[in-house]
Amino acid sequence: MKTIKFLTLLTGVFLLSCGSQSTKTDIINETFPETQSEIKTLVSNIFKDGAAKNLEALDAYHLNSPKFTRVEDNGLLSYEEGKVLEENFYGNSDILSYNIQNHKVDVYGDIAISSFHIDMTAIVDSDTLNRKAKVSLTFAKSNVEWKIVHEHISPRLQ
Repeated sequence: MKTIKFLTLLTGVFLLSCGSQSTKTDIINETFPETQSEIKTLVSNIFKDGAAKNLEALDAYHLNSPKFTRVEDNGLLSYEEGKVLEENFYGNSDILSYNIQNHKVDVYGDIAISSFHIDMTAIVDSDTLNRKAKVSLTFAKSNVEWKIVHEHISPRLQ
């Protein structure tokens, strides 16, 4: 009788441990609200650092790797080419205002896609420019921090 109770208990423990290991997160349907909020804060900080001409901090958000890509009017750019564009823009502009709108973040485990519209007013070479863009930033979690691994920026007519 003791052997049967012991085997029943052992079987129960085994089944419980197997059940907890087989539970997987549904990265397609789960929304991950904490990570969504974290990414939105990161995006806000990126534009704050750009407006403050904090180029070192701005660069630190990006993955410095051949795996990084940026797509915009200039075509498909590498990390180095994208860095030069950002440094030229933010380093030689005075950002008067920016407004992030329609911000949507989709999280897939250690990958997050941040899509939004941005309206920006800046002084570039003594000219005041008003720009509207559509932006998608793809983040990957590297160790404990999120890094931009892909950017897509295109003009927005409205």
